[in-house]
Amino acid sequence: MPTSTRTFEVGFQSPNINSGEINVRVKITPNGALSRAVSVDLTSKIVWDRTFETELLSQDCTLLPGESCIPEFRIFNDGNYQDQFTISAVQIPDFVSLEVQQSSLEIPKNTYSDINDFTIIAKNDVEAFANSQVIFQVYLTDVPSQAKNVAIDIVIAPKIDWSIQDLTEEEDALGRFNIAMTLRNDGNAAD
Repeated sequence: MPTSTRTFEVGFQSPNINSGEINVRVKITPNGALSRAVSVDLTSKIVWDRTFETELLSQDCTLLPGESCIPEFRIFNDGNYQDQFTISAVQIPDFVSLEVQQSSLEIPKNTYSDINDFTIIAKNDVEAFANSQVIFQVYLTDVPSQAKNVAIDIVIAPKIDWSIQDLTEEEDALGRFNIAMTLRNDGNAAD
């Protein structure tokens, strides 16, 4: 109607790709006044949001010598496209070993993946109360500068174990009963 306005909305729906651009020219022509046509150029770009978060699910690994634990953590792909992630161990204490050093996976947009592919094994000769951290680094495979660290606390528990190596029993001339023995500390803690 004369002296009124109308708003038109033009919507763009992104295809399932992580980059692109489209340019559209919208031409408005009044009926009966072709010379008064107006055009507007619209541009729409796909922006690839590559954000992610990590969350520790298992707090620590308390191990006896020779035992193992499987730490668990979660990676959230908060971005708007399926992305490729790499997980690698960047710190491993010398008193444990790690079965898998590096892993790679794809996570769809707005979803998460629980990671439990790594096994931490305490060495047999480790002393009690040794502690440190195994640190994993999670990053977008082609952007290692956007890394996040996940730290798993490792504690070696005490193992109390004694064995008798030599036992001698005798009765002396005064009628006293004497016992002599040698004990061996087979555990991993000073007792």
